[in-house]
This record gives sequence, structure tokens and C-alpha cells, in this order.
Amino acid sequence: MAGFMPPLVVLQDGATTVNHDTNRPAAKMSVAGYNTVSLAVTGTAGTMKLDAQVSMDGTNWLTVGAIQLADGVNKTATTGIIAVGAYEVPVAGFTWFRTFLSSVSGTTLTVKATSFPK
Repeated sequence: MAGFMPPLVVLQDGATTVNHDTNRPAAKMSVAGYNTVSLAVTGTAGTMKLDAQVSMDGTNWLTVGAIQLADGVNKTATTGIIAVGAYEVPVAGFTWFRTFLSSVSGTTLTVKATSFPK
């Protein structure tokens, strides 16, 4: 697609605390008509668990797996994303996507995302 520039969305910006639906809600991005979301996860040393989540309505979220591009290993919905790096998440058929920081200790985390059409 010549001239197509996919949107870049910052989903986590220097996050140091877990997401909560009330006091620190996770940013979401529209993925209607898109097939894949690519993530750049960067941060400082520490531990974290980042969940890739999809939704049909922007309210009810399902945690899904993400593929780490460095080794091609699928990070399942159970293990989540636990290391900085580049990831791809299949989102075909869903309307919304977000990353939900479910645990964090001693790290500052930034997540940038872009999506690609079907």
C-alpha cells in the first residue's frame, strides 16, 4: 500500500504502577478492520507482566497471546509479556486493543503500538 502510514499509539507511557479500570485505566486503540497490532515494549530493568487484550465493545476484555519477534515464541495469555522487545498480536475480528499492566516492580514501562489492515 503505497503512501499508507499506520497510526502510532502510545498505550503505556513511563508506567510504574499497575492498571486499574478506575484510577489508572489502560489506553485503548481502535483495531476495527485491522489484522495485526505490532508492539514496541521498552523500559528499565525490573519485572512486569503486560497483558495483550482485545474487545468487541471496549468494555469487556479478553487476554490473548502475543508473539515475540526476536524468537517467534508465542507468549500465551497466561504467561503474558514479561520482557521488553517487539511483539505481534492478532486482532482480526475485534474492535479494540489495549495493553494492561497487571504487575510491575522496579521498572518504568513504555508501550507503543501500530496496526496493519487486512
